[in-house]
This record gives sequence, structure tokens and C-alpha cells, in this order.
Amino acid sequence: IRTVLFLMGLFINVIELAGVLLWIKTGVWWPFATGMGIVIIGGVLMSIYYFKSVSYICPECHKVFHPSAKEAFFANHTPTTRKLTCPHCNYRGFCIETAREMEK
Repeated sequence: IRTVLFLMGLFINVIELAGVLLWIKTGVWWPFATGMGIVIIGGVLMSIYYFKSVSYICPECHKVFHPSAKEAFFANHTPTTRKLTCPHCNYRGFCIETAREMEK
């Protein structure tokens, strides 16, 4: 998951930097504006991919759960945890991130 996100982010970063450099060097701004549209769409797609690819484990009851995208997006987090509310035991704290099992 992290490798895919890294590669997508690298591609988006190249588009963004190329647009900025082209704008600075030539004064033509529309490639930058177009590139920023692509960057925004890419960021949204990366977020969707990420939140569909991970689940969280409650440290209290050890149940695996999938929070809403809104709750997960705005939650405080570290690289491997996110502060969420467990739907099973209502624990509110940092839950451990894990790869989501693919549903059949």
C-alpha cells in the first residue's frame, strides 16, 4: 500500500514541479493550472485508495473495524496509528493500522 502511494505521489510531484518550473521559465501559466487539476484529482484518488486499503485494530477489544472516510480523514494520526472510536467497545484512542482483507 505504501509503495503504491509513494509511486503515485512521486508522479504527482513531478507534474506539479514541471508546471511550476515551466511557468517560472516561460511565463506560460496554463500548464501549471492544468497540472494542478491533475494533482488535485490524483490526491483524491490516493486518499480513496488508501482508505479502502486499510482497517484498524482496537487496542482494547482487538476487533478489526473500518471507520468512515470522514472520521479517518480528520483524525489525529501517526504513520501507523489513527485516533478513532471503536464501534464495538466505544474506545476512543489510537488504533493500529493494518491492511484490509480483500472482500470476496
